[in-house]
Amino acid sequence: MKQHGVVLPTIAKGRKMALTAEVIQPETTIAADKTQLPPNDKPVDLVHLSRQTFGSKELEAEVLGLFLNHSRLCFQRLKQAKDANASIEAAHAIKGSARAIGAFALADLAEQLEQAVKTGQFEEATPAIDDIEKSLELTNSYISHLIDEA
Repeated sequence: MKQHGVVLPTIAKGRKMALTAEVIQPETTIAADKTQLPPNDKPVDLVHLSRQTFGSKELEAEVLGLFLNHSRLCFQRLKQAKDANASIEAAHAIKGSARAIGAFALADLAEQLEQAVKTGQFEEATPAIDDIEKSLELTNSYISHLIDEA
């Protein structure tokens, strides 16, 4: 494996951390419907999350807490969207934050809605919003459980 080390500036509690980028095989699987599911069908790929947070459990808990708040706000914006642009922006925000923590199934649903609205397929929006809501509830419930265990 080819690796490149980069020393980052002081990040947490006065410590310097080294970041190593390497080529890694994806840990997620692709289901028949092309939705990425984390190992063991959990709503969050914990291996991906660990990589994003440099293995820091404290940072994981902080990031997950931020996701809980941000995802709820973005979903409210999505439900209250008055036009296509507002729907696209809210779906895009959900997609990006979900992918960042490894909630790939939720991210894929948000991406599907984003693309449907961009291509004018508005009849698909209401069921897609319902699917996003269910996935978001499942994901946030799982995250709350993770945070409570920490």
